[in-house]
Amino acid sequence: AARVNEAGAAFRVVAEETKNLAFHAGSTSEHIRETVLELTESLTGAAEHLTSRAELDAEVTTRSEQAAMGSLTLLSQMHEQLTQGMRETEQLSQSLNQDISRSVMAMQFQDRVSQRLEHVMETISEVCDSVCPDERFVSESRRQEIVNEWAALLSRKYTMAAERNVHTADVSESSDGGDFELF
Repeated sequence: AARVNEAGAAFRVVAEETKNLAFHAGSTSEHIRETVLELTESLTGAAEHLTSRAELDAEVTTRSEQAAMGSLTLLSQMHEQLTQGMRETEQLSQSLNQDISRSVMAMQFQDRVSQRLEHVMETISEVCDSVCPDERFVSESRRQEIVNEWAALLSRKYTMAAERNVHTADVSESSDGGDFELF
């Protein structure tokens, strides 16, 4: 361009512009390379952060699963204990129910025995009144005759030696030491 003078001036302008364009292209290429490098570093950092976050989340999830399994195991054990307690309570309740039923029956029996004893006592009282009449209504000699008649009647009906000893008031001859003779 310098040798051709005026004819090379246009070529010089084109060469200058090509030089500027090459410089700008290199500069732009360097800027793009730096931007790509920054993006690569940023993406690598983000990937590392996401990886560490995923690992942390996995650890937290594992601990949560273990805690949940531990809680479920504990709940299962408590459920078994409650179930066993309910079974024992049911057995105790049935036993208590049986004891109460027996007690009620015993009280009913005691009440019936008490009523019968009252009736026997009333009858004995009436027999005593007829055997030993009141002194106001019967003379002493007649009263003694009635008592002797009843004593003779009872003496004839006694079949056990203990009965005869009690009737004759000779307790010293009793062979059973004062115990009751059943048969």
